Order: sequence, then structure tokens, then C-alpha cells
Amino acid sequence: MKFILKMIVIAGVFIISPSYAMKQQVMPFFSAGVGGGGDILIEHEYYNGTTWETEDVSAGSGLFVTGGVDVPLNNFSFLRGSVTYKNDFLAEIEGDVNFSRVPFELSLMLGNPRHRIGGGLAYHHNVRLRCRVDQVCNTTYHFDDELGFTAQYEFRTIGIWGDMSAFGLKYTDIEYKEKLTGQKVDGSGFDFYVSMFF
Repeated sequence: MKFILKMIVIAGVFIISPSYAMKQQVMPFFSAGVGGGGDILIEHEYYNGTTWETEDVSAGSGLFVTGGVDVPLNNFSFLRGSVTYKNDFLAEIEGDVNFSRVPFELSLMLGNPRHRIGGGLAYHHNVRLRCRVDQVCNTTYHFDDELGFTAQYEFRTIGIWGDMSAFGLKYTDIEYKEKLTGQKVDGSGFDFYVSMFF
């Protein structure tokens, strides 16, 4: 059943791509944002010159960019397909420590032109934790591709900055499993994003 749902998400994202659905008044969009939440994977303590501080890499956190399309179904609903690259990393370290993944999402959005709510499926691909720090670590942990669920609210900025932008808040519920050890981590969290439509 999980495999079938994964295929539905990936197929849905590509089926409603601009090349296929140009006649359906597709509205492409680009988003960028930041997320937080999930289990802490790596924690790092450092001295900033005056005090000791801590930063971490978490399974639900990170900066991200998204590209996608909205396909109207009627005046009050549309289907949204998107592909995202999300990455959380340690900034105050000499090396490369990051947790990255590529979510494919397929959602049904409902509402009026200004306020919209929605939910759908998220298929997270190429999930990995990389640690490259001299004399500390030199390894990459790979996680199974996983299926999760999303719920979101979006506010279109009609009459503020025009009708081509929006702010949104999205919650993703998902769990990752490391391929070798089978250890599970909670990758759930909230994302805040800004979108531009074309």
C-alpha cells in the first residue's frame, strides 16, 4: 500500500507539470522558507568569543527551495504538485555536516482567493545525513525513502503586494529509518514559506 501511495505522489507531480497541463491554466510557483522540528541528529557546542553556544541538525529542520504548479479544479479548489530541496546544516564548524532530503508533494488546496487550506501526501527521497569533519567524522548515513502527510494554510497577498505572492505555514508528519541500523527518527515539523506565482 505504501509503495502505491509513493507512486501516486511522484506520478501526480509530473502529470500536472506545465508541459502536460498548459491548457488547464496552470500557475507555476517558486517558494523559499525555513523549517523547524524533528529529532536532533547532531549537536555541536562552540565558543563565540564570549560565551558557549549550541547548534544542531534536526530531522525536521532546514532551509528549503520549492518549485511547483497549481492546477485549478474549480473556483474554490486546486491540485498542487511540487518538488523541494531541504537542507539543515551546522554553520559554526570547519567541515560539512548536513541533513538533506528531496520531498515530492501532492496536495489538494481549498478556499477563497485570499485564504487557503490544504493537505496531501509527501514522498521524501534521497534522505541522508553527511558528516565530514577532520579527526571527528567522515561518513554518510542513508535513510529509506518515506511517505508522510502534510497540512497547510496559505495567505495570498491580494491588494498588498499584488496577487502574485503568498505566505504559508505547513506541517509535515513523517518518520525516517536509517538503512543499515534500522534506527527511526521523527522528521516531522513546521515550515514557514514565501511563494511567488508566475
